[in-house]
Amino acid sequence: MDLMRAKVFHLITKLDLGGAQKVTLMTLERLPRDRYELGLVASPEGLLVEWANRIPGLKRVWISSIVRQVRPIQDALAFVRLWRLFRRERPEIVHTHTAKAGILGRWAAKLAGVPYIFHTSHGFGFNDFQRPIERSLYIGLERLTAKITTKLFMVSYANAVTAEKIGMARRGEWILSRDAIAVEEFMESKPRRQKLQEWGIPGDRIIVGMVACFKPQKSPEDFIEVAARVLKKTQRAHFVMAGDGDLRPSVEVVFDNTTSVKRSRCSDGNAKMKCPNSTAIWTSWFSHPCGKACPVCSPRPWHAGSLSWRRTWMERGRP
Repeated sequence: MDLMRAKVFHLITKLDLGGAQKVTLMTLERLPRDRYELGLVASPEGLLVEWANRIPGLKRVWISSIVRQVRPIQDALAFVRLWRLFRRERPEIVHTHTAKAGILGRWAAKLAGVPYIFHTSHGFGFNDFQRPIERSLYIGLERLTAKITTKLFMVSYANAVTAEKIGMARRGEWILSRDAIAVEEFMESKPRRQKLQEWGIPGDRIIVGMVACFKPQKSPEDFIEVAARVLKKTQRAHFVMAGDGDLRPSVEVVFDNTTSVKRSRCSDGNAKMKCPNSTAIWTSWFSHPCGKACPVCSPRPWHAGSLSWRRTWMERGRP
């Protein structure tokens, strides 16, 4: 091991299209190689795996037993793999992201003797839609695991308030670390509506877009319902969805069965896609703050449901 560089491993559950995943990869791209020896641990599946494979100077460890769902046998296998990895590699820092990887990774790092354990809370594994016993279990795991964590990072004040409310952290035990986007990608002066001709969309249409990972918490079917209602009243609008994920097959079925939305399309997801939207809509009941920073970089209006961090964002007048 190079004694002049600290060995750091970042661990995330899955590299699907999402804010936590993009921020993790952006961090690994930008950390100075002369100071850090970098590693990434994740499931080998996801749209952003190709991005991870392009990052130079990065040790990649793929563990297929790391899954988002609770699977006792796979979870045990993943834990053992992580413990063995950290015992062998002896990193100075293990930095975990997302709930599942955060629980397994921090305990594996602790038992392997890793001196510094960080965790970024991009969100939580519990929500108000779960059964009380299930929610209480996840909260208990977060509180217990926080005790072995060197430092917690929160991507929003709302997350920090939640952490304090459930007893996961007290004021002063967390650091606000807002997630970021590559602003220059969304402030280009190129004409954005040139894509319309490629997609066969008349140039005088109002384009309403949604770019998201198709997961239950993003509620992509609600976007289609909004499209159906609008298109019954006017043909001036055209709806465009861009994304991919577990719900993509069902989303496409809903599209096919909603005749009034036949003008719309379901586009392949692309991590750097820039849609020529006139406006943007978010239907999610949970989503990542950095995704909402994209339209704020442009003069277009955007519409979102009432999530606590969004209210904080607007009340404070800054992202």
